[in-house]
Amino acid sequence: MDGFAMRVLASFAVAGAWIGTATMISERYGSKVGGLVGNLPSNIVVSFIFITLTQNAAFTADAARAVPLGMTINNLFMLVFMVGTRRGLRVAIPLSLAAWFGAVTAAHAIGLPGWKVATAMFFGSVVLVFLLMERGLKLRTHNARAVRYSARQVVARMIFAGTVVSTSVIVAHSAGPYWAGLFSTFPAVMMSTLVILSSAQSPAFAGGVAKVLVLSSANILAFAFVAAATYQRIGLVAGTLAAYAAAVLWVVALRPLVARLS
Repeated sequence: MDGFAMRVLASFAVAGAWIGTATMISERYGSKVGGLVGNLPSNIVVSFIFITLTQNAAFTADAARAVPLGMTINNLFMLVFMVGTRRGLRVAIPLSLAAWFGAVTAAHAIGLPGWKVATAMFFGSVVLVFLLMERGLKLRTHNARAVRYSARQVVARMIFAGTVVSTSVIVAHSAGPYWAGLFSTFPAVMMSTLVILSSAQSPAFAGGVAKVLVLSSANILAFAFVAAATYQRIGLVAGTLAAYAAAVLWVVALRPLVARLS
């Protein structure tokens, strides 16, 4: 087995174990805390690390420019998912995935925006989607509830997350950096979180988490932009730690606002 294949397999294993465990922990503390902690960088961290290992830091820096557009599309994904849950998960899952892939296809056909325009689009989408969830769908946050996971759910979540991250590594190897960065934001954690909470608790409980996920999603941009600025200067390990610290600080700063949500 060559070095690239080994890194793809390693990214699958690491991402599956890390993301599966981290998101299960976060979901045990209510929709406010769960939405903040559960949306800390996970997929993108593993994707950026392995993209850097399989390509280089300059490639990853270029890939980071696609993150604002990817997170804008993710906000659309969450809105469509919550609308779809009114007809059940059998409607919500394919409908939201179709929205995600449709938006990505449209972006390619229209022309991918620069990172400054994409960042402005992202913050606009945060405000719009949050208001639609808050006032249109009437989504409300909920207190902590115990969540029990079957072995099948745990394994499925890890496989799903690992597949997404390892695929982003393959995309980075065969496509340009922009598409590698865009795919690194694929909402694997968001989707698995909302699906499990909708099933184990209720769509209403999942909706409370989704609303917080939208508000806290800018922490992913903080991670991506700091990683892009530091990977080539201070190295992969130190750059990843600095980028993750920036994401955590964003979430900490946002917590007082989230605590006031109904």
